[in-house]
Amino acid sequence: MKKLIVLRNSFLLLLLLGTQLSFAQSCPAPPPPIDKSSLVGAWQGNYTLEGKTYDLKLRIQEKDEKLSAMAALPDLNLPSSEFTAWICRSNELHMRLDLPENRAVKLIGKLQNGMLKGRFVYNKISGVCGVSRERFSLSRTNSSSIKME
Repeated sequence: MKKLIVLRNSFLLLLLLGTQLSFAQSCPAPPPPIDKSSLVGAWQGNYTLEGKTYDLKLRIQEKDEKLSAMAALPDLNLPSSEFTAWICRSNELHMRLDLPENRAVKLIGKLQNGMLKGRFVYNKISGVCGVSRERFSLSRTNSSSIKME
């Protein structure tokens, strides 16, 4: 009787381990991490806000292994400002500028076919947050002296 119980438990254990291994094999491999140096440089394009499209120019820099971005958003009355920038676990580039009165500007996107594309979030004083329908799209420029206004 004991042998039968041990045999049954061993069978169940092997079945459970085999099932777990097959699930692990079906998961896709994580994407390769973004090389920060591929983001460094001048970018220009546009963003949408409340149904209108505005020009956007920014410069991404790496210093002491940390990213930052300089951008001017004259349409939001923001002069050239430094955004904190980082790459999250899902390989998205996050750029954030905190403003007074709990406002913030965020650009969250991915490098796709040589372009930076993603969500543009502008938290107003009213506290707009959550999923943003606003978008941005940037292409690398050859100009190392992109002018921030």
